[in-house]
Amino acid sequence: MKIKTNNLIYGLMVVYLSIYSFTRGGIGLILSQSTWAIGLLFIMILSALGILSKGIKKVYRTDVPVLFMLMEIVLWKNWDFTNGIWFLDFIIVVFLLFLIVANKTDCWFDIAIKMVLLMGVFHAFWTIVCYLSSDIYYMVVYPIVNNIAQWNLTSMYEKGFMTGFNYTNSQNAIYLTSGLIVCVCLLFFNGNKKIINSKTVLLLVVMAICLLLTGKRGPIVWFAMAFIIVYWLYNCDKPTNRTFKIAAIIVFVIAAIYITSFIIPGVLNFVYRFIEMSEQGDITTHRTKLWAMGWKAFLDSPIWGNGWFWFKYHNSYGTTYHVHNCYIQWLCELGIIGALPWFWFVVINIVHTVKMVIGIKKEKILDFNGNVLRHLAFSALYQFYFLIFAFAATSFYEPECLLPYIFSCGISMYYWRSYKMQGIMWTRRKLS
Repeated sequence: MKIKTNNLIYGLMVVYLSIYSFTRGGIGLILSQSTWAIGLLFIMILSALGILSKGIKKVYRTDVPVLFMLMEIVLWKNWDFTNGIWFLDFIIVVFLLFLIVANKTDCWFDIAIKMVLLMGVFHAFWTIVCYLSSDIYYMVVYPIVNNIAQWNLTSMYEKGFMTGFNYTNSQNAIYLTSGLIVCVCLLFFNGNKKIINSKTVLLLVVMAICLLLTGKRGPIVWFAMAFIIVYWLYNCDKPTNRTFKIAAIIVFVIAAIYITSFIIPGVLNFVYRFIEMSEQGDITTHRTKLWAMGWKAFLDSPIWGNGWFWFKYHNSYGTTYHVHNCYIQWLCELGIIGALPWFWFVVINIVHTVKMVIGIKKEKILDFNGNVLRHLAFSALYQFYFLIFAFAATSFYEPECLLPYIFSCGISMYYWRSYKMQGIMWTRRKLS
């Protein structure tokens, strides 16, 4: 009974975190920030109590950098606190506390992945509806999201950049990419290539078209790069034909997009955006200037940094801007000393995940299980996408982008302990 109760609690926490993170830029605006904060506070308390109840013996080596990250957000001269702002910091703290307590069990993995897919389907639905009907967009979506929009939504919509039920096409693209990642894992990394679900194929196609309709270059390119990396790793047991397969997939996708453009011209929006920005002489949309400012600030205070979220209040573009490179921002705000736990965290998790995927596919040192492989494939694909995205975006500071990464790391941290134990047993069997 206790186990079922714990499973229910974890499940409810995952559902609440997912609904908040994946609707905060659209329909979630119907509820006030204070209303959402009550539920988030409850999750924070449950997570903290869970950590305390398990005691120091249940704090593993992989939890250590997360604990340092938590302390730095609160104590490393937080400029948000200085300026009377707290909500984003609060969300990140809740996510990290949840990660520490949740990586001790696997009862929530399937729920988390299904929620990411479900919310992706939700945003795909609204992307299609808004694409087909401007009346619905302007009557239902626009009145809710326009008040917090930073850009001219009318101009964006008329140019064909679909925001779905969100205040920007960037946010819509993040949601759709997360859902697309789950579809790709179900189709390409399901542990049984003989099983091809037609519904999954249809869902993948629809999700991909909706992502292309957003016109966002970053999520499209970073997802493609992450897929190639994970497909290469996943097929490590068949190295002779994986290069050919990747090339074939690339050719097929390009051809499919080109053919689809005759029916749905908007799928080429991201290509036109590349051309437009190239003609203006800056395909990074001024990100290089932000990177330069962040790097200069790091050089001015390289050891201890300038304080958490310092850049938001000390750049020439306004308080809404981050460096748009999370790694430079860590160095800028936390210095070499403070940035170490963050780099430590991302590196050990992606390295562990890669080792486990190869272990299952090639060396068979972890008991083969379709669910384990599917979970790790999702973890690997989202981590690579997220970490590549972090080079040119604000992925660590966007809850809708950060939450699936937290899920991915929780999966990796849980399975890593089992992997190490079974690796020792496998080595002993070989030696004997």
